[in-house]
Amino acid sequence: MSDGENKPEGPWQVAAGTTGNARFGTLVRNLRERSGLSPQQLADQAGVHVSFVRGIERGAQAPSLARARPLLACMKEQERIRWLENGPYDLVLRDPKIGRDVAFEFKAKVRGQNRRPDSGPVAVLNAMSEVLLPAMQQLRDELGIGPPVAEAGAGQASSDALLGTEQPPSSPGVGDASFGRVVRLLAAADGATLSRVERLLREGSRGPDLSS
Repeated sequence: MSDGENKPEGPWQVAAGTTGNARFGTLVRNLRERSGLSPQQLADQAGVHVSFVRGIERGAQAPSLARARPLLACMKEQERIRWLENGPYDLVLRDPKIGRDVAFEFKAKVRGQNRRPDSGPVAVLNAMSEVLLPAMQQLRDELGIGPPVAEAGAGQASSDALLGTEQPPSSPGVGDASFGRVVRLLAAADGATLSRVERLLREGSRGPDLSS
């Protein structure tokens, strides 16, 4: 076998919005499926949220090196996984479909380095409120039940409304762009933020008490 055939494919960079991130996600999914694990089972074993696993596999979530290690440690085919402590890459994964190693470098070495400025908890809640509060208000209006979701008037939905504080005005209407932004923010959010959003959705879905 020639030196060219021995050389790994890549190296690919694992970072948000890169082709390497999608390449890494494809191999993670292949490893998970060959390990007989569902996304939820892998998430439970690795101690992460299932949306994090699904985001990685779609190429929408870019894990740090520190978070990728416990994830890959759950896979059965450990002979396909090789971490390099002293370069020239961070990780080499064997792709069984092409019978070749694939090299990866992680842009973020520790958790949080991949996070974009607009992906924090406040940004997530703001984006969620732009979509959810108008929809909840519309539903209440159609059913003729309960008080307004946001007392400050139409279109004034924000994370402050969700948290019970003052509502600054925001643009009315909900479009595809708003939904897309919510999905991107949720994919980049950490476990604590996702838990807060889940609680928000549960509380918002209960509606008023009509038993009396």
